[in-house]
Amino acid sequence: MKVRFLPCFLLVSCVTVPPPLPEAITANAHCNQYLVEDDLERAEVQCDLGVEYSPQYGDLWVNKGLLEMRRGHTAKAKEHFIRALRLNENQHQAYTNLGYIALQAKDYATARDNFVRALRVSPTDWDARYDLGLTYAAMKDTQQARKQFRTLVEVNGLLANPHLELAKLALAENKLEEAVMESTVAVRLDPRFEEAWLFLGNVDMEAGQAYAAKDAYDSCLEVAPQSIECRNNISIAVTRCALEKQAIPTRQDWPTSPDSLLGAFPQGLE
Repeated sequence: MKVRFLPCFLLVSCVTVPPPLPEAITANAHCNQYLVEDDLERAEVQCDLGVEYSPQYGDLWVNKGLLEMRRGHTAKAKEHFIRALRLNENQHQAYTNLGYIALQAKDYATARDNFVRALRVSPTDWDARYDLGLTYAAMKDTQQARKQFRTLVEVNGLLANPHLELAKLALAENKLEEAVMESTVAVRLDPRFEEAWLFLGNVDMEAGQAYAAKDAYDSCLEVAPQSIECRNNISIAVTRCALEKQAIPTRQDWPTSPDSLLGAFPQGLE
């Protein structure tokens, strides 16, 4: 998934806390907007202002956590997400981002549990479902990983990333045709998907399709001219194409003299 760290808007809460004051809701809306614009300084001002009005407004604590994640302050972000959940256990974005932190730390069991909790609250949290698939893949639970990615494909056919992950799972099982198909779908859905073009080229090479691989690497370089992997791999593909071309007889290679023509073909019975 391309989208991450979405700001938290007003959610329905089942926890008994004082309702947020209008000033806190307004501050949260401003904080959301500044997070979208990546203006972290002004986002922090608005989030902190909202907390002054309504310190038990869980959405603000989620946004404060997102703010700290943008800054790379993972420990502080985690504290804010946990505080948000203490105020409102239905803050699915808090679960999702706690899961993401655990996934980055390779704490796969914790990541899985948080993503599952997020999906119980909001089955349409596509980030949580995608990352749950990645978590299962890391845990070598291919069946569950494939299920999550297939679910994403079914509910939103415009997402390219799940197709690439399905291609990776197929390649791990040596299902080259399926890997080519899924990665092809990924680049059709997102023609600027550098990783998918690179993967498609690699799979084509595995399948012995050097010309197709060269085309994929060419597309990769169009998207990312500085990609070292694509540049290196296209050199290998070009070399492979040249070798394949040499192995195919050309018109100039055909025999021309009567004797050589007779020797070029098997003779029939006398």
